[in-house]
Amino acid sequence: MSIKSIALGLALTMSTAAIAQTTEIAPSVFRVESGVDFQISNVGSSDYVISWTDTNGTFGGMDPTLILTSGESYTFTRTSGSHPFVITDDTLPVSGSDGSYSRTTFDGAVIDAATLAPIADFTADPAPTADFIQWDLMIGDEGDYYYTCRVTGHLGMTGRIQVVEAGGVADQRDIQVRSVDFASGTIELYNYGTVDQDLSGWRTCTHDFDDVRRYSSSGGLNGVMIEAGTSVWFHYNNDAPADPDRLNISDIGGTFASPLDQDAYGLQLYFPDTNGNVSFGNGSLIADHIQWNIDGSGVGNAEFRTVQSVSEGLWTAIGDFIATETGSESIELTDLGDGRFHGPGNYTVNASCPADLNDDDVLDFFDISFFLSNQVDFNEDTVFDFFDISAFLSAFGAGCP
Repeated sequence: MSIKSIALGLALTMSTAAIAQTTEIAPSVFRVESGVDFQISNVGSSDYVISWTDTNGTFGGMDPTLILTSGESYTFTRTSGSHPFVITDDTLPVSGSDGSYSRTTFDGAVIDAATLAPIADFTADPAPTADFIQWDLMIGDEGDYYYTCRVTGHLGMTGRIQVVEAGGVADQRDIQVRSVDFASGTIELYNYGTVDQDLSGWRTCTHDFDDVRRYSSSGGLNGVMIEAGTSVWFHYNNDAPADPDRLNISDIGGTFASPLDQDAYGLQLYFPDTNGNVSFGNGSLIADHIQWNIDGSGVGNAEFRTVQSVSEGLWTAIGDFIATETGSESIELTDLGDGRFHGPGNYTVNASCPADLNDDDVLDFFDISFFLSNQVDFNEDTVFDFFDISAFLSAFGAGCP
């Protein structure tokens, strides 16, 4: 690289380091929001050691995963001898997990074919040269990349780089159960975040009165993506239409507590750890929790993992069930005011026959008596008045389907 390029790189490093911010979001995974100069040494021929300093302090480790931001400039400088450092696209054959990736090819031509072009600009030669990589990330460069040693036999000197939009790191707990439809037998997952979420490796754990710890398969959601502001649906009746966002539970695999009805039920949605594994005993991997029951009685096994969700701040308390009825058609998450901390008050239960207040599937004098005796706030405006009477009479007159 030219002296001019070196001077430009140093200027960029000085100007961006002052505003850089690094967060360790998982072991061996660092979110580096603004441009820094990565200093690269090594442990023999087994690992690179990458270190850098910004306004949050000094960071580093062996073969860390780096999450970088499009629109920023980063430099990579080798500080010790041997082991030329190259950046490749995601076609490089690699296996492993964060902090312990390994290249699976000894073929130099394969490495060169995956290296970003021009190869000279994406190769940081070892010291004592003054060579370095200056990577000016552009909008549209978002995706997965790898770094590795160009020496073909040094397989373990490999790591992953993820490029995201500014602020664009997916948060697993943005995925929430937005609705449960008993009539159609579906559960809807919705992405409330601003970043697409890959559900690969995600699993469900479901329970009802009789069933406990029913786990979906470990690979059943591989390749399923929930784009920001969109949904996917699980079809318990295995009647999903031809739509990639509609998934039959028989295709997901594993087991689910069934049937999906109004009676006691609990569901936890788990995401994998940084090594791609789900440990059902680890509450920090729960993305969302929901539970419902008819009148809160006869719980059985439905609350088997609720204590984990409560301890993680995802559910209000043991014994707090969304109150359903035998005629309830669906449950909807209607209040996000508490963020991810949910309880019965965050949901609305829709009934197929709302005037059937005593839940005996018949509209008669007993429903009228219940309405008057309990002064039911039928229109849910927190006041019992003429408008509740009018709404109840209208629903009563419409009858039950």
